[in-house]
Amino acid sequence: MLAGCASAPRAPVDVAKQTQVSNSEFDARITYQGPQVRTPDATWRLRAWRDKATGEVRAQLYVTIDTTGDRWRGYRSASFDDTSSVQTVRIDTDVACRRSLCMYSETVGVPLDMARLSADRALRVRLNSQAGVNTLVEVPADYLRGFLEVLARK
Repeated sequence: MLAGCASAPRAPVDVAKQTQVSNSEFDARITYQGPQVRTPDATWRLRAWRDKATGEVRAQLYVTIDTTGDRWRGYRSASFDDTSSVQTVRIDTDVACRRSLCMYSETVGVPLDMARLSADRALRVRLNSQAGVNTLVEVPADYLRGFLEVLARK
């Protein structure tokens, strides 16, 4: 399955404007949430957390995949177009059934390092499922540029 970028903000400035930043005196981290993008196969956004004490940034591609069928797909890992892979973080699952048709929703996080985010090209990630049906998510380079612009503001 291919998840394109049909509804992604078109310019870095738009992504930067739509990125939410949460910085509370009660939290040890600053939270960044990029705009949500819906595609035919998945809904995704970038998220990041900056540790206020160390400045260290952790980033994640947050993806929700809704499918119909008779079982969970079980997305447990993600592969990048440079052949490297990471384990996904299972965030949420939900199922809703009507008669014999069920809709399965799986939300996972894909850990991302800053080098991958800063590569100045689209980020292509294949979510690998235990059921053998994989989902491709592509984050456009302009989305990455806009998100990184907000992260650089510290």
